[in-house]
This record gives sequence, structure tokens and C-alpha cells, in this order.
Amino acid sequence: VYYDLCRHLHDRGYLVDILDWQQNHAQYARSLISYYDFVISALDGISTLVDAYDVSFDKIIAISHHEFDIRMLIEQKGIEVFERFANYGVVSEYVYCASMMRGVPRPP
Repeated sequence: VYYDLCRHLHDRGYLVDILDWQQNHAQYARSLISYYDFVISALDGISTLVDAYDVSFDKIIAISHHEFDIRMLIEQKGIEVFERFANYGVVSEYVYCASMMRGVPRPP
């Protein structure tokens, strides 16, 4: 999903890089991220971005891949976190419905 999205955005003139959030980028993440307008991340990477790399919620475009990651993020950061993102999307109609059923106030 992310590789295809990056290709799509790059073809339209956006500067795009992919970093594996599961690796430790603490040495340069704070300085690197400051050059970007937005950071796109799966919901399971949100805590790392916010807590370890000091990325503000309003700079994050959050993507949900499954009902489980919605539930996990609600447990970690509360349901109101979805209102703070720059944008919020899902990868399927099923996940769209799961988001609404979980009570997320912002439609993906």
C-alpha cells in the first residue's frame, strides 16, 4: 500500500520517502521529519511517531489496515486522537465500517 501510494504521490511532484518505523531512527528522525509537510503511517506506528519522534498529530495522515489497529490505537491514545490527525483513511469498506462501529467520530 505505502509503496504504491509513494509512487502515486511522487509522479505528481511530491517528495516521498519510506522509513520502516519498526527500526530505530532516533538518531535522525526528528531532524528528517521536520523537512516534510506530512507523515503517512499505519495506526500501529502512531505511538512511535508521537512519543519517540515528537511528530505532532496534525502532521500525521493515519491509515488503518484492520479493525484491530483501530482498537489498539483507541486503547493507547483515546478515541479523540482520530480528530487530531491531518487526515485519516482506511484500506477497505470493511475497515471503514469497523471504524464507524468502534465509534470513531471522524469518517475515514
